[in-house]
Amino acid sequence: MIPTPCECPLCATGGPLDPSLRTPRELLRCRRFPPRLGPSHPECEAESRYWARFEPHLAPWIVGLIEEGVAREPALLCQGAAALISTGASREGGDGRPRYSLAQADGHEILFENLLHEGADSAEDARTLLEGARSFAAHLGREGVLDGPLSEHLQRELALWGPRYVRFFERDEG
Repeated sequence: MIPTPCECPLCATGGPLDPSLRTPRELLRCRRFPPRLGPSHPECEAESRYWARFEPHLAPWIVGLIEEGVAREPALLCQGAAALISTGASREGGDGRPRYSLAQADGHEILFENLLHEGADSAEDARTLLEGARSFAAHLGREGVLDGPLSEHLQRELALWGPRYVRFFERDEG
């Protein structure tokens, strides 16, 4: 469910709903941001528990980045974070990788099987989505939501596969 408009400057004046059109500081005052991390209607109880494990950490993470002044595109960063987490939820489970888990995730699975279709229109967008996934993995490790070794593994994988992911978009621009 999308929250009703709030009293932030854009909602109060009938401004656009697209969070990419707002400044990061304005988004902090908007009741409709950050977006929900997982699906509105999970398929089953296991999926609901999986997303619920990560959902409470999205807002503190993105608010922290905005307050530090490092979140130029908060909506894309959130999309990157959601794609990272959706990696475990999108698995079918028949290939030996556990469903509703980020265990055994690699950079190719995260970037090319989940993040590729998350709204990147340019190499710059791809870099921002990639940074959202990497930064959220680091945050979850610092907060103890992911075990330290798993968080570090995900960050290494994203660093390894990230340049290939960005090059995919650079080829389209060239």
